[in-house]
Amino acid sequence: MFNLLKKMLQTGVVTTKEPFKSPPLLYRGTIDVDRKLCTHCKTCVDVCPADAIRYQVSSDESFALLQFDYSKCMYCSLCVENCETGALTQTNIPKSPKRAKEGLIESFYLTSNDKQ
Repeated sequence: MFNLLKKMLQTGVVTTKEPFKSPPLLYRGTIDVDRKLCTHCKTCVDVCPADAIRYQVSSDESFALLQFDYSKCMYCSLCVENCETGALTQTNIPKSPKRAKEGLIESFYLTSNDKQ
C-alpha cells in the first residue's frame, strides 16, 4: 500500500480534464450518413457486432429509417469499413452524455428517391 502511494505521489497528475479541447482527428466518434450515397443494402446492419444499427422500411416503402444506438455501439467502425458506397463516415465528434437511453439513438431518414 505504501509503495503504491509513493509511486502515485512521484508520478503526479497523468490525465487532465480538457472539456473544451477538440478530440484528435483519429478519434472514433459518431457515424454520419450521406443519404445520396446510401443504396439501402443493409451491409452496415449485418456487420455490426453489437447489433447497434437498425434499418426499417416504412409500410408504404416511401422511406427507410436507419438508426444508430450509441448505448450499444462499440465504435469499432466495421460499418464504415464495410460500406461499399462510402455512405457512412465516422466523425471525430464524441456522442455527448445523455440521461436517458433514448437520447443515445440517432436516426437518419432515407427516402426512396435517394436510392441509386
